[in-house]
Amino acid sequence: MSTGESNKVTEDLNYYLDQLNLKTWRVHPSHDWYKRSCPGGSIGLACDRADQTALSRFVSGHLRSCSFSHGNKVFPVCAKCGVASASPEHILSCLRLSRETFETDPLLALDFLRVSGLMDGV
Repeated sequence: MSTGESNKVTEDLNYYLDQLNLKTWRVHPSHDWYKRSCPGGSIGLACDRADQTALSRFVSGHLRSCSFSHGNKVFPVCAKCGVASASPEHILSCLRLSRETFETDPLLALDFLRVSGLMDGV
C-alpha cells in the first residue's frame, strides 16, 4: 500500500469513528423533565426573557433564593405563608398548583407566582 492510499484509509476510518461518536453523543437523555425535542425547547414561550428564566429556574429547582450550606440546598422561609422553607415543592403546595400546571400552562403558573409575590425568589 502506498502512502497516499494509507492516508486515505486513515482519513476514512477517522471520519467513520467521528460520525459514530457523534451519534452516541447526540442521544437525548431520558429524564422525566426532558420532554422537548431540543435543549431550550421547554422555555420556547411567547413571553419576555425574565419570565422564561424564572420558569426554567423553577422547573429545574435552581431558584435565585437558594443557597448551599455544606453541600445541601438551603431555601429561605416562604414569603407567602412564613412557615416552611420556600423549596419548589413547597411553593407548589402553597399555591395549590401541580407540576403538570407548569408543563401544560406555564403562563398561568407564572401569573400565580407573580400575584402571590414569590416571583422575586424564583
